[in-house]
Amino acid sequence: MIYLAWIIVILAGARYWLSQEEVSLRLLSPVDLENTDNKRSSAGSKRYADSYEKTDFEEMNHVLPDQKERSAGQTQKKYGPPEHFDPNMAPFEIMVAAGLPERIVHTMINYREKGGKFYKPEDLLKIYIMTDSIYREVEPWIRIPPVPKAAARNRPRDPIDVNQADLEEWTILPGIGQGYAKQICRFRDALGGFASIDQVSETFGLPDTVFQRIRSFLTCSPIPTGILINKLSAEELAMHPYIRPREARILVNYRTQHGPYSSILEIRRSMAIQDTLRLNKLQPYWRFSEN
Repeated sequence: MIYLAWIIVILAGARYWLSQEEVSLRLLSPVDLENTDNKRSSAGSKRYADSYEKTDFEEMNHVLPDQKERSAGQTQKKYGPPEHFDPNMAPFEIMVAAGLPERIVHTMINYREKGGKFYKPEDLLKIYIMTDSIYREVEPWIRIPPVPKAAARNRPRDPIDVNQADLEEWTILPGIGQGYAKQICRFRDALGGFASIDQVSETFGLPDTVFQRIRSFLTCSPIPTGILINKLSAEELAMHPYIRPREARILVNYRTQHGPYSSILEIRRSMAIQDTLRLNKLQPYWRFSEN
């Protein structure tokens, strides 16, 4: 019995020992394998990390400028090489080729057309979407010529004729840019000329404050053309700013029924235009013959 008891104890101990060894082997083997793999790849991982730091981050620092250069190259290819430009006159393509974004160029052109003017390069910063970095990039290409001496002359002694002045003469006046100058010239052509200086103030979009600034610099010569009341059709008469389409038709119908107009009195008799103010404004424009 004692012998059997010792055998049972020995077998139980052996079984216990074997079971612990199996668990140890089963649990530790993956860790050992992982540690082995880590040891094998540690050198390679370090080299990869070094390579990542030295290549990928360098690439981030250097590829972006390359991409910028490629983008600039594409812009130059599309619009031509950069060149010096005057922001008051340069066309869209020239300013974009110099490095200005298209959105900013559109804003600058709108600013010019509304009468804005750039007197020095720093004035470009007035554009609300212009940034310091963009301005520094294009500043070397900006060339604004000095104000001509003619712009500084004594205007009251040397005014401009509202019926003779061209576009450039209008832009010399204070507060008048390309946009206002074009509007004034278009209105003058539609009228057939200004009958008085005060008519300039009727130009669409021209602020009264601007007109008051330039009023003393203006003179008015006789109207160069007029309204050929006996020759023009109703459609042609209606193109005049002071004549409405319905009034033009009545004028032509009256002329057809009663013959050619010979005086302003007959125009009043036609009752085509019953607005006394406009009748008085139209009085200098009527022409009853082509001579």
